[in-house]
Amino acid sequence: MTYQGRAYVFDSVPPQKVQPIVVPRDFDRTAAVSRYREKRKSTLKFDVKADYSIRREIASRIARRRGKFVSSGKSSENSAAAAARRRQGETTELEQLSIEHSSLVLRTSAVCANCGESSEATPMMRRGPSGYRTFCNACGLITRSGSSRARLAAAAGR
Repeated sequence: MTYQGRAYVFDSVPPQKVQPIVVPRDFDRTAAVSRYREKRKSTLKFDVKADYSIRREIASRIARRRGKFVSSGKSSENSAAAAARRRQGETTELEQLSIEHSSLVLRTSAVCANCGESSEATPMMRRGPSGYRTFCNACGLITRSGSSRARLAAAAGR
């Protein structure tokens, strides 16, 4: 038997047993690989594309609250009818109340418990020791980083 230019002789193994195991010399690897790839292409379907128009249509029918999807258990009416009403500009009583509530929340102005900064002057109000929306953005970040209240009060005095 020859392998990479060297001849190996095994007295106990007859050549008739070795011949079927060894790859024939006229074996064409590229043809075999191409046959394998064609067979694989037929079993795997990479050409299937998602139909996004259907997904878009379904997403438009699903009920939303503040731009996020909500479960159908929370929605009291048909989501398709609600979506059609929203497209026409009509709102339900519940939607009207949520709009009024959100506008009321936006109108209320909070003041930082540490430095006295108004909520309109800071990007967002943060949680302080006495509850939510009690610190301005800067004071909230300082307390979150682990500094003590004494350092916080000193920073506010500057």
